[in-house]
Amino acid sequence: MFNTDYLLAGKKTGSIKMGVSLAASWAWGVSIVVGMQIFQEKGLAAFAIWAVFNSLALLVFGTLALKAKNDDITLQSISGSKIVYWLGLVIQFFSILVNLTALKLAAGYIGIRQDLFMLIICAAVISYVWRGGLKASINTDLLQYGAWIILLGIALIGAKNGHVITSGLRDIGWAAWSVVLVLAAPFLDQQLWQRRFALKGETIKPFVLGSGLFAVYMVLVGLAAYYRIGGLLIGLTILMVGASTLDSAFIAVACYSERHGKLLFLVLAGLACLVLLLNIGMLEIWTTYATLRVPFAVYVVYKILKGGRHV
Repeated sequence: MFNTDYLLAGKKTGSIKMGVSLAASWAWGVSIVVGMQIFQEKGLAAFAIWAVFNSLALLVFGTLALKAKNDDITLQSISGSKIVYWLGLVIQFFSILVNLTALKLAAGYIGIRQDLFMLIICAAVISYVWRGGLKASINTDLLQYGAWIILLGIALIGAKNGHVITSGLRDIGWAAWSVVLVLAAPFLDQQLWQRRFALKGETIKPFVLGSGLFAVYMVLVGLAAYYRIGGLLIGLTILMVGASTLDSAFIAVACYSERHGKLLFLVLAGLACLVLLLNIGMLEIWTTYATLRVPFAVYVVYKILKGGRHV
């Protein structure tokens, strides 16, 4: 039997704390970079569509996830499919990879050595989730979310000379497809399912709060793109966002092995560091990866709506 205290924080997390944690886990480290890139390259309308449905995704997920009655904590128990189960692990590896990349980007903004910085932060994150499990991840989410909202707010003080790009039809088309991508994403995210089962009681409140808090973040990202903010404060923001999702990915990976979960996330962290020798644009990676998971997410939603327990 899985250690509920370690993997589910004892199933005692309240709505407010869980709402913040959901928003913090949903905000991957590169989301500020990708969001600013969408705003500046695809225009305001495309960004607005992407940001609105990114925020609503947590609410849509929560509405359906609460219908899934199960005592287990992995995607196999929800979907009844080993393929979906293992795909969920692949997605967590991607999450580790992307958020380690975010740490390297943060180091670039801050102006320090990227590889060394990434390894130090990664080791620090591993150290506290290794001991504290999901509870440590949720508790640090509160500090990290608050820190990055304050940092973005400070960065925007006194900002001038904003610039908006008008979205073309092709940009709107991309944004329309991104709606499918972001709404599908939570249903294959072990981080979010783990939090759903760690929640104290069956309530939609944390998902409503999480959506609202994520929307606040999206507004600040849009303003940062409008004023073309960069530098130290943006670097520190990326650091906070990246660390908040990196710890969630590690503890999500731990769900895949009752006895060797910690070792598994340590191995995946090492593999992700090796993969980072490749230099691929983050928006391209995100679009490709998000597209691949759509049919599997549809299958998971189908199983939820169909009802019943799957083992």
